[in-house]
Amino acid sequence: MLLWTLAAFILLFIIAVIIVLIVSLSRSHMAAAPGQKTGVAPSSAVRGPSAQVGFLGIPLTGKQIIFSLDGSSANLNSFNLLAADVKQTVAKLGAGHEIKFALWTPHGLTLLPRKGWITPPHATGAEHTLLNYSPYGSTSAAKAMRETLKLGGDQIIFVTAKVFLSQSDLPAQIAKLRAPDQHIDVISVNGERKELQQLAKQSAGQFRFVTISDLQNAMAQ
Repeated sequence: MLLWTLAAFILLFIIAVIIVLIVSLSRSHMAAAPGQKTGVAPSSAVRGPSAQVGFLGIPLTGKQIIFSLDGSSANLNSFNLLAADVKQTVAKLGAGHEIKFALWTPHGLTLLPRKGWITPPHATGAEHTLLNYSPYGSTSAAKAMRETLKLGGDQIIFVTAKVFLSQSDLPAQIAKLRAPDQHIDVISVNGERKELQQLAKQSAGQFRFVTISDLQNAMAQ
């Protein structure tokens, strides 16, 4: 009888130890979550390319992004705001992106940088040039876009304030020159819509029509 009693006590002791261990492990696991001591980042801290930054409503998902900006007198009232929005956007871009600015002038494209690409942290000099540029003269949208496509890149954003485009076959022209991996987005500042919408649509890109007020509001975000 004594032997059975002793065995029962030993069994109860073992069960009690197992319960204590289970409770302790459960509490340790729950305590680790708030501080992320397990080494797994919370979902809110994970940011993929598609969730990064948008430029006037257009997601910047490309690895090599070209901002192709019309510097003609058509943009006289909007270029300074546009340049400021570009600078603010680039400042939010993370690692893994390379950028180039293609400025439309009456004499052709002005490239920033002149050769190669720059990363967002090294874009200060190019941004300074944009911010101090004074739009003048007229530019050819078709010529500027064709020259921009030759620069490469996988995401190209064309921005113009032209009200009329002299080339009604512009979308067809660009379609012939665009490389399969080049994604085209277009922004119109109080200007043309029809041809520019077609231009973006044919490469599965996005078209945005913005006003001066939209550019001002973007600066406040």
